Amino acid sequence: MLPILELAWGAGLAVTAPIWGPAAIITATAATAAYAGAKMYQHMEARKDKEGKQKDGTPRSSGAQNKQFRGAQKEIEKKLGRKLKDKEIRQLHDEISKKDYGYHDIVEEGDRMFYGK
Repeated sequence: MLPILELAWGAGLAVTAPIWGPAAIITATAATAAYAGAKMYQHMEARKDKEGKQKDGTPRSSGAQNKQFRGAQKEIEKKLGRKLKDKEIRQLHDEISKKDYGYHDIVEEGDRMFYGK
């Protein structure tokens, strides 16, 4: 009976060790290492997206959410040329809650809600 080295990569590959010898084993090892390296790189890139500044949507921590909202509020007030009233701030907050809005989304929503009032 011939020993078979099965390699789960791509569509799958079965290599008969005695026929192909060490070259096949080295090739399979290199392919596996390359695949593992690519997966590690993808994982690291996905983690980078979550670190540092928020790219899209609502930040995770409530402190970061509050900071994002205050920044957007200031931008809206700057565009309107006046401070938002407490009632307007509450309306904006209620409108964006649970919608995973990012900074620019909040500013756009504020413009839509209060421009021309």
